[in-house]
Amino acid sequence: MADKGIRLGVVLQRELSALLHSRYCHECTLLTVTRVSVGEDMTHACVYFSAPDGSAAQDGLAFFLKRQKELKRLLTKKIALRRFPELHFRLDEGQGKELRVQKILDQLSQEEFTP
Repeated sequence: MADKGIRLGVVLQRELSALLHSRYCHECTLLTVTRVSVGEDMTHACVYFSAPDGSAAQDGLAFFLKRQKELKRLLTKKIALRRFPELHFRLDEGQGKELRVQKILDQLSQEEFTP
C-alpha cells in the first residue's frame, strides 16, 4: 500500500506541475511543486510547494486555496482513480532550510581557506 501512495504522489506532482505551467503560467510563475505526500488510506494528499520569498509564498497559498476544487477537477480528468484524494497545500520550508545550511557551509569553507 505504501508503494501505491508513493507512486500516486509522484504522478500527482508531475500532473499538477504540468497544469501550473500550462494553464496558470501567468498567475504562478514563481511557484514550484516540490513533493506530494499521500496518506496511507489514500484519501488525503498534501501538496508541498516552494516560493522564492515570503510574499510569494503567501500569494501561492492563496492561489492554491482559491483554485483547490478546480485543480482537483482537472486532475481527476487526467488521473483515473476510484476515489481521488483531497488536496491540502502547504509551503515546503525544507527548501529554505537547505539554502541556509548551504550558505553557512559556503561561509565556513571560505573562512577555512582564507589565510
